[in-house]
Amino acid sequence: MIPLISPPINNVFELVTTTPKTKKTPTNMVDIATKFKHSVQKKTHNILLVDDDPLVEIVIRAMLAEHNFNIDFAPSAIEAMLMVSQGNYDIILMDIVMPEFTGTDAMLKLKKHINPASTKIIAHTANKDGVSDSEYLNLGFDSVLLKPVKQSVLIEMIKSLLT
Repeated sequence: MIPLISPPINNVFELVTTTPKTKKTPTNMVDIATKFKHSVQKKTHNILLVDDDPLVEIVIRAMLAEHNFNIDFAPSAIEAMLMVSQGNYDIILMDIVMPEFTGTDAMLKLKKHINPASTKIIAHTANKDGVSDSEYLNLGFDSVLLKPVKQSVLIEMIKSLLT
């Protein structure tokens, strides 16, 4: 008999099958249903990368390609503010030195409109200009990454902020 899949309830599907009257267990169907259920339940995390350098986008996307993240890119602080107003992000990776607004100015504006418990903002900069990590944290950033960042450091930081 052909299995029936019920409509989704909270992104979980129920597989309904009838077992043939033989003593064989339909392991293929059970395995398929289990894999399908687990794949549907995987939560992806949304990351917003804000940087005026498109090369940074290419590098960060390549670093995170193997992980289950949805990555959006904003080439300016203004566009980042628009994107945050229209979507939910778990992590915002914010360049500091940008035209129009600095990443710090953008972060301060964004903090007024996001839930800081669910959205973390990371300062991502190559130019510290004498600003220490603790000063970035005191300004309101959740963490600091120096460019160029190593892939392992980036992934470890994102995962630690998501837990």
